[in-house]
Amino acid sequence: MSYRQVPAGILVIAFSCASCVPTAQLASVHPVESAQWSIEADSLPAEQRAVPADIAALLGSRDLAELTATALAHNTDIAIAAAGVDRASALLSAARQAALPAISISVGASRESARTQSGFDFRSTFASLDLEWNLDPFGRIGGAKSAALARTRAAEIQHELVTLAVETNVAQAWVLRASLARRVEIQDQTISRAVELERVVRVRYQAGAATRVDLGQQSMRVMNLRRSRTELVEALDQTRTALAVLCGTEAPPFTSAPASITAFAVPELAQPKPSALLAARPDVRAREAIIAASKGDVRAARAAFFPSIGISAQGLLADVSGGLLTKSVTIGAAVLAPIFNRGQLRSNLKVTQADQAIAVEEYRATVLAALSEVENLRKTKAAARERAVLLGTIIDEARLTARLARAQYIEGQEDLLTQIDAEQLLANAEDAQVVSLQERLLTQIALYRAMGGYCAWSTGTCARPSGLPTRSLALSALDRAQVSP
Repeated sequence: MSYRQVPAGILVIAFSCASCVPTAQLASVHPVESAQWSIEADSLPAEQRAVPADIAALLGSRDLAELTATALAHNTDIAIAAAGVDRASALLSAARQAALPAISISVGASRESARTQSGFDFRSTFASLDLEWNLDPFGRIGGAKSAALARTRAAEIQHELVTLAVETNVAQAWVLRASLARRVEIQDQTISRAVELERVVRVRYQAGAATRVDLGQQSMRVMNLRRSRTELVEALDQTRTALAVLCGTEAPPFTSAPASITAFAVPELAQPKPSALLAARPDVRAREAIIAASKGDVRAARAAFFPSIGISAQGLLADVSGGLLTKSVTIGAAVLAPIFNRGQLRSNLKVTQADQAIAVEEYRATVLAALSEVENLRKTKAAARERAVLLGTIIDEARLTARLARAQYIEGQEDLLTQIDAEQLLANAEDAQVVSLQERLLTQIALYRAMGGYCAWSTGTCARPSGLPTRSLALSALDRAQVSP
């Protein structure tokens, strides 16, 4: 058995290269300074606030819950994001394997013979075990593994983000479909009233109490109302095809009866503070993971300037022509130091540093957009609530005015234009009331999405409700704890 000592000068040569390695310049993350929103939170008692749940439960729609479950199971964007998680997980597994020793085993046997006077006969057998291990004292492999770990986490969060987007898109399309169905009903009622008024005008025209212009104006109004109805019906059917795409279903056979928009609950969501909101949003957390990945890339690029130090060992067992077994063990070390490609290594380090700076700025842009989005939605929510109150008063007055105008026109106390204006005001008010309810519902759905979805909004923590489809992710809790910007 033979041994080889590792020369002590190898480590001296390796560490002497450290003085030639440039220092990595990393961009820092700008802290969030906003502590409160510009609009104070709603002073609602705790029993009136929505309990954290999925959006279908918040809106109180069982049909929407079933449709959402179908979409989460069959949506193509979610399937693509899930494949992205699998890809990132495979790359992480490869990065982890690079840090492990490489072991190989080889076995062989041979025999040679010749029919001569000496009767020559030769045979041999051998078995060998080889081990190679890159020690990675400077972190090149460790940096690549850290980057792969962070990118796997980013892929998981992207899957979560796509799932949230699909869920809220289904809810928005469902609410819009219900709103358009109700607006078609209102348009039918308006057309019915207009046709009845056209009949009255025709009778008055035949009696000489109205002009041909009056009759023509009302007839054109009826035709314009029917034209507007076709636009609403077209938009209504487009919500059906949009839901089909979201559910991963072909549009032609897809059917979905519209819900009643007045049956929806309008949840009052308690918004968390800005810092808690950012901790809950998937897009912000994905950017944090990308920053962590870029740091791993910089670490690996800087470590590439140092020598690569590895050890190897070989054990051999041989038997030649039936003689004694021969045993040998060889242990060695190798140092591979980059010398002539340091310019390329410097360029690679600068590229990774620039990527890290870009990741930090993209994180900052995402934070600014998130705060701006929620700030705007909070103001939209408050304004929509005021408009809903005003519309309630307007529609009551419009109904009374239309009823009085019709009676006065029949009695000859008012002209046709006054009646038409009153009918148009009523139609506009009824339509605006539905649009106002639609706006409030869509704003709450947008707030739900902007706050990260399944969040306990009073504390800013996130938890997915049980019973909904989810995906087993690749990272353990320990892995996730290692991913930080």
